[in-house]
Amino acid sequence: MTFQERFKKEDLCHRCGIEFGSHPNPAKFSRECDNPRYLRNRDRKCRCDKTSLINMSLRQKEERDPNWSINTHCCFCKKATKIFHLRTKKINEEDFEQCYNCKDKTQVPRTEEPTINKLKGRRERTESDQERKRTRLTPEREVENNYANGPVWKPIKNKEEPSWQKEEQKKKGQWCTERCQFMDHKQLSRGRITYFDADTRMIHDDVNCPLGALDYSYEGRSQPRCLCFNRKAKYCQQHQHETEKCNCPIESRIVERNFGGSRCPALNCPHEGEYQHCSHNYCRKHRVYIMGYKQPCRECQEEVTPELEEENYGNEIKNQEEEIKRTLGIGSSNQREEIMKEEPMELTIDLETDEEKENKRLREQIKQLNEEQQRIKEESDRLKEHNEKLQEELRTKKNENQTLTQDLKEASTRIEILAKEIEKVELVEKTVCSKEVSIFHCKDCKEEGNDYIYCPQSIINMYKALYFNEEAIRKEKEEEIKEYQGLFETYQKQEEERNEEPTFDEEVFNQILAELDITYNPEKVELNEQ
Repeated sequence: MTFQERFKKEDLCHRCGIEFGSHPNPAKFSRECDNPRYLRNRDRKCRCDKTSLINMSLRQKEERDPNWSINTHCCFCKKATKIFHLRTKKINEEDFEQCYNCKDKTQVPRTEEPTINKLKGRRERTESDQERKRTRLTPEREVENNYANGPVWKPIKNKEEPSWQKEEQKKKGQWCTERCQFMDHKQLSRGRITYFDADTRMIHDDVNCPLGALDYSYEGRSQPRCLCFNRKAKYCQQHQHETEKCNCPIESRIVERNFGGSRCPALNCPHEGEYQHCSHNYCRKHRVYIMGYKQPCRECQEEVTPELEEENYGNEIKNQEEEIKRTLGIGSSNQREEIMKEEPMELTIDLETDEEKENKRLREQIKQLNEEQQRIKEESDRLKEHNEKLQEELRTKKNENQTLTQDLKEASTRIEILAKEIEKVELVEKTVCSKEVSIFHCKDCKEEGNDYIYCPQSIINMYKALYFNEEAIRKEKEEEIKEYQGLFETYQKQEEERNEEPTFDEEVFNQILAELDITYNPEKVELNEQ
């Protein structure tokens, strides 16, 4: 086995942390690495103080730090750290290595002054390879690097690296807020992980975002919450409108809040400042607690009163006119019309002709037609209202469909990413099935003798079938339990009917006793009568 065949292109160097494919000298990979950056830090070309390095490594050993024996270090804090956990920082045209904890430091670290040999003709003594091997900090047999076995991201040249902020902004919806973020947003912002190692599922704001502000029923179904009066919210999913264009009724503003075991914030409450149980109505628009039950606050009443005052003023004027007409003896407009209708009828009762009878019949037909027309109009209005309700339901279904399609797209992207990662990662536990029994194998599965070694997709299909089978068995058992429960209820009712005591009438019972006394004790009855 040659040196080139020992390593893969994805393997990382144990010294400098560079991949085998892009290493400057692949012939000296891993232990005998001659990367100039690694050699410069190892040989202390940065002129760091040797005593401070030794003291810091001893301190790390006492603190049980596993990196205490590494032969590379941070030039600022002097801690022994691996070279691929450091970055180069240029200060006064000199390169220094810097760790993550010292990223904000800009001051030049303490360095040794270069030794000047005053004796001419005498050569400076340099450290030999044998001495360096004796005093080196890393052991000969180094622990295997686990990062080399996992999936490694290879950057494409002449192409910009994707920024996680842009990707997060793309996944946000139209009405999302600033708090709608990735699952690992905090770690990404601090630089602890990369975008390719992060969990990129979107967590929506559960207060102001219409996708995150949901209420769940006992059955587990989600319903959108009203966001009309939230200041940071932009859209209300429940009422299907933007918050700036809200024309919802006053009843939707008022919400009941309970304070059980917490301090009551409402003014003029007998439990204010105490930790007892009380409940008050709360106006979400003006943020005020109301002492009455389901009543608008003062500011809401001021919004409603101008419309009510106009209606009351018109009704008062009509009532005053009718009172003046009554006092003067003038009939109202409705009374005049009734009199005008009654007078001609009194004249035509005795003098009806054939033409008038026919006209009367035609009038009745016209009246019936008008009534039928009115009934058809009412039915059409009812159908219009029903149609509007159906349209609203259709809009809600469309919005639900959009959310479901969005969730489906996110799930599909997640599945694709997982599939790619599964292709890169080798399975530790292999699922093997004989050819005689196997039903889930495909063309990607491997054959070994009389057995199939399943691929990831076949394994997923197998576990999926097992899951659906167990689900069907569970449903059958639940139905049987329901049947048994119904039988137990019927038996319980029958036993209750049997245990009921027979009721009897006291008067009938007394009559029967009196008759028995007459038959068996007539002398006693005569004495009682006397």
